[in-house]
Amino acid sequence: MIRKEYMGKEIKIISKTNGIEYAGKAVEIQSPEESESGELEIGINYAGGITMFPESDIKSIALA
Repeated sequence: MIRKEYMGKEIKIISKTNGIEYAGKAVEIQSPEESESGELEIGINYAGGITMFPESDIKSIALA
């Protein structure tokens, strides 16, 4: 689901946890070894900071 092609581009993510749509520029991808969740994560610029999303919490992801 998380792809390198998203890096540096505006994307939209819908969270499985709360159903909220988040939109922002993809700025970081963390491997399972690097992330706090132990799984692949993508980070976007959102609300003045970087918000990270583990792959298991992403209902959908697409270019904005």
